[in-house]
Amino acid sequence: MREPRVAFHTLGCKVNQYDTAGMERLFVERGYEVVNFDAVADVYVINTCSVTGRSEAKSRQAARRAARQNPDAVVALVGCYPQVDPSSAAAVEGVHVVAGTRDRHRIVDLVEEAGRGTSGPQVYSPGMAFEELPAAHFSGRTRALLKIQDGCDAFCTYCVVPLARGPVRSRHPGRVVEAARQLLETGYRELVLTGVRLGAYGRDLGDVDLAGIIKALGGLGNYRLRISSVEPEDVDGRLIEALADSTVACPHLHLPLQSGSDRVLVRMGRSYLTGEFAELVGSVRAALPGAAITTDVIVGFPGEGPDDFRKTLDFVEEMAFSRLHVFRYSPRPGTRAAGFPGQVPPAVKAQRSAELTRLGHRLALEFHRRLVGQEVEVLVEDEPAGGLLQGLTGHYVRAVFPGSPRWSNRLVTVTVTGADVTGVSGELKEGAQEPA
Repeated sequence: MREPRVAFHTLGCKVNQYDTAGMERLFVERGYEVVNFDAVADVYVINTCSVTGRSEAKSRQAARRAARQNPDAVVALVGCYPQVDPSSAAAVEGVHVVAGTRDRHRIVDLVEEAGRGTSGPQVYSPGMAFEELPAAHFSGRTRALLKIQDGCDAFCTYCVVPLARGPVRSRHPGRVVEAARQLLETGYRELVLTGVRLGAYGRDLGDVDLAGIIKALGGLGNYRLRISSVEPEDVDGRLIEALADSTVACPHLHLPLQSGSDRVLVRMGRSYLTGEFAELVGSVRAALPGAAITTDVIVGFPGEGPDDFRKTLDFVEEMAFSRLHVFRYSPRPGTRAAGFPGQVPPAVKAQRSAELTRLGHRLALEFHRRLVGQEVEVLVEDEPAGGLLQGLTGHYVRAVFPGSPRWSNRLVTVTVTGADVTGVSGELKEGAQEPA
């Protein structure tokens, strides 16, 4: 008798990717074989996103596709979409299990109960404690996500995440360090700290913060530590100092801007203005010379006029971000902005998105060109690109260069010789001895 098969499909952020990896481990520990989502499986788990209406639509499409692939399979919708709109998720044809953002450690029991016909769709409210999942494993064994925080209490006027993820919950620092140690012992060479509002880590614990965790993780060996998105208001001198003093932290910080217009920032419910954001960027660059700063920007927010958009273009260029993620505003039920006047037509959103994306490409190219002639550290990935080795620099820039596959999963020094909008190219530092 063959092992039961389970397939996963993940939408959304790095936190969701981490949660999926943890759920995969739960199924493996119960004797399941994890297969590709396009394969015939006995169980399909769709870990959903609710940040935009499009992401919810993709979640429903994935569930219907799974039901078509195997009408006898148990299909589970889990995560943010069911948490925000459980009735809509439960109404998706072919779905047997609906679970939100809590009690994912029970996912195997839930699908097996549904398979026996002993339970129906159900949603759990986000809890008040950080939910521990098994140590996650990620393909390639090069970079691993390490979730240390969940929940958000900011309630920006456009954002549904606090409704989906609940209050701020932090992982105990001892468990963070132990999980990091286990991942490094498994063979990963870069750890990416993730959380729904990562910079709020420790607020519910009272005696630790993100800076403290960075310091605690600094003595675990020769590896790289990267922190994912941090809200600008959560970055203080203590955090900047911890990054500057760390021997393992990457010279890269992702600071979501969302708009370059103060008027729009106020309507968004953000807790800073552009002057404060610019001051923060200046502080980061003074402490971390040459660091890459990436960002998110929303276009088409209700009431955003041509002058507001022009201010965003000008401010983004002034900040010289190394990478830009552009999102079109999507009204989310339950948020204040969904009822704001001045909703921007889709065609205008598309035009603004295209223009800002072009600016982002130009800024990326300019940043990449500044690396030409420099020596950068690259973590070599398992899969060569067209016969060339590839990997990410500490600046989160993709690098390609000739070399032996024996360099896989090693930190190497590369001299940058060329650049384009996608990344940089180069050569292994002269004198590098190939591993045996």
